Amino acid sequence: LGAADRLVDEPDVALIALPDLHAEPGLDVARIVTTLLGQAEALHDRLVLIDAPRDRGGRPWHADQLIADWLEAGLGRTADALDDVPWRAGAHYHPWLRVDDPLGGVHRPLRTIPPCGHVAGMISALDRRRGAHHTPANEPLLGVVDLEAEASPAEYAVLNEAGVDLVRCVPGLGYAAMGGRTLDPRPDRRWVAHRRLLHRLVRALRKVAEPLVFEGNGPALWFQFVRAVTSVLLEAWRSGALAGAAADEAFTVQCDLETNPPDEVERGRCVCLIGVAPAVPMEMIELRVALSRDGALEVLP
Repeated sequence: LGAADRLVDEPDVALIALPDLHAEPGLDVARIVTTLLGQAEALHDRLVLIDAPRDRGGRPWHADQLIADWLEAGLGRTADALDDVPWRAGAHYHPWLRVDDPLGGVHRPLRTIPPCGHVAGMISALDRRRGAHHTPANEPLLGVVDLEAEASPAEYAVLNEAGVDLVRCVPGLGYAAMGGRTLDPRPDRRWVAHRRLLHRLVRALRKVAEPLVFEGNGPALWFQFVRAVTSVLLEAWRSGALAGAAADEAFTVQCDLETNPPDEVERGRCVCLIGVAPAVPMEMIELRVALSRDGALEVLP
């Protein structure tokens, strides 16, 4: 958890992978995962990639009931506890992958590893090629030779609905991640693409807004804040990340006396209300961001 705390202050973290999550017996996996999910939700700029443990009991880990049991008993994700942990800040990929082992020799040429590292590489490559607003699915995972276990079509349907993003062998494509869901099953929190679009916008907003260190919270600052935010959203709209035939259909920005009443001014922060329409159809997403006197940008609940 010390490493997790140090990641909070790293400004350019977009993905958190946990390849050694199940390497040490006795680790409090649920505590580690929920801590990272809480940090990711508070910062609004990163996604946590989670792996299930390997099969050690002689039963195939791709079995839908085993995965569902682990999500509930191992992590605590139950229908009654969806609001207790920000599950939308994480995505769960499965099964484990078989890759070349340069140290395995002739007798053991392959090794089995969790999928999070390959998935992180795939998402990063997709970001550069198409943008963070595209769903990271139906994309090949380079270097994968085989899967530890293959889900049946019936199991695939059940696991997909449970929010498990499965890696499958696709003819003509190879081994690819075939899901783009977060761990939160609710429709407005379900899609990785929507979360990653917001993460990208928050990181960009920090870069343009944090130089606006201010002494007085008034119309001059509000104008500068709106201009800085608008420049980021215009770029996102022009790249195809936001919907709308015109910019005013793609986003809204408000920073004025209404968003900055006396109590906000006394707190020493300048509040801006942002609305964006993702290119992938869904309702307008609202963000409340606050700029403090020392130049730190915070996403408000």
